Amino acid sequence: MKIAVLVGGTGGARFLHGVVTAFPQADISAIVNTSNDVTVHGLRVCPDLDTAMYLLGGAVDFKHPNTHPDATQTVQAELSRYGAEASWYPLADREIATNLIRTQSLDAGYSLSEVTDALCDRWLASEGERVNVHLLPMTNARCETHVVVDTETGPRAVHVQQWRHKNGAQTAPRSLVQIGLDTAEPTPTVIDAITDADFVLISPGSPAFSIATILAMPRLHAALVATKATVVGIAPVIADAADGEHATPHGVMRSGLQALGVSATAEAIGRHYGGRGEGGVLDFWLISMDDSADIAGVVTVSGDVEMATPADAAVLARAAIDAASGQA
Repeated sequence: MKIAVLVGGTGGARFLHGVVTAFPQADISAIVNTSNDVTVHGLRVCPDLDTAMYLLGGAVDFKHPNTHPDATQTVQAELSRYGAEASWYPLADREIATNLIRTQSLDAGYSLSEVTDALCDRWLASEGERVNVHLLPMTNARCETHVVVDTETGPRAVHVQQWRHKNGAQTAPRSLVQIGLDTAEPTPTVIDAITDADFVLISPGSPAFSIATILAMPRLHAALVATKATVVGIAPVIADAADGEHATPHGVMRSGLQALGVSATAEAIGRHYGGRGEGGVLDFWLISMDDSADIAGVVTVSGDVEMATPADAAVLARAAIDAASGQA
């Protein structure tokens, strides 16, 4: 069985962990968002790729996959004392090695895909065995998300990482600007992963800051529309039956949706991705038990979409495949 997973952020990394756990014999490709990548202190940082790599490699905790459990920031503190640019980015000491190797390799002319493969040789291999997943940057081209915010001197576009970490995501974004995405080309390996898959799973990552950016590449979107695989999306929101509201994992996701003009509901997000018969990418949409969604051309399936533990993530992964197989 061949499975392709669209991955972004902590939600995407957790779900990918569940897919790998639930289907140890499957051929799994993870197409990972790179629009959150940023250069700080001369180092190229790929947060979404690294979060997935560290979690699958057992270096970080499932509940906090974007933070090393023994992380220190001695170097970052020294850079801040010097007044170095981008001192706002939380660069942990242990991450510097990965980012330094990545930057040196990119500067030497290797592609991001090649560099990612080399990094995964360390993190995903143990005693001759390797975790059954191939991490694929969505593109080797440089593309970044910028957030347009209001300032005292008028609207200003800042990198999404600066907005999140320097501003603390306190200023509501007016809009998002995707630099380079309209001309970025997915690698042939990414297209093959989608074309050859039996199932394509869209993880419950941030719609605005991860999944939508992957889908924004024209050739990748076209490959999803054309694939013979069954495409299942997992809603990144959980309905609260008590008051009818939807809870998102964090305010950053809600702010991103607002910038897209999309409500923070399973139905609105599903409609934003769209059904394949309607020019979108979904065949099935997996939502929480107490929720509902009416999306043209899409079969809605209810399940437990919360991922508090690795076991939860594995159950969710099985539910997504069951839905696509007609076993839900």
